[in-house]
Amino acid sequence: MTQTREKVAAYGKQRREKHRALGLCNCGRQAPRKGRLTCDICLASILQSWIRRRYGITWVEYHERLREQRGLCAICHRKPRGRHRLSIDHNHKTKQVRGLLCQTCNVGIGAFEEKAEWFLQAVDYLSSWGDLK
Repeated sequence: MTQTREKVAAYGKQRREKHRALGLCNCGRQAPRKGRLTCDICLASILQSWIRRRYGITWVEYHERLREQRGLCAICHRKPRGRHRLSIDHNHKTKQVRGLLCQTCNVGIGAFEEKAEWFLQAVDYLSSWGDLK
């Protein structure tokens, strides 16, 4: 049994080395973009698997929600900047997905530790200085 595993591992290593020598991704289908080890096909597959494991939603469900929000952040209603995707906002206790947020709003919620009281205190603080528009 151990010898079989070692043979399979050795074969996989040889295959990866061969593909790398040819300038291909481990899958052998495409060349990765400059500075990456995986091609776009594998990268998309990795991202889809990660979203399913971490948040319990499929890639299709992510895109349905993205379409419902018209590609905009659920809080500030802006498009994500640069090459960023909208982040999946979720309740850390229940794991329920709430919506898709830009990086700025997602980090802001995290900084306030999802405590509504702190958000209200921040609004009071800014309004006391006349900084709210």
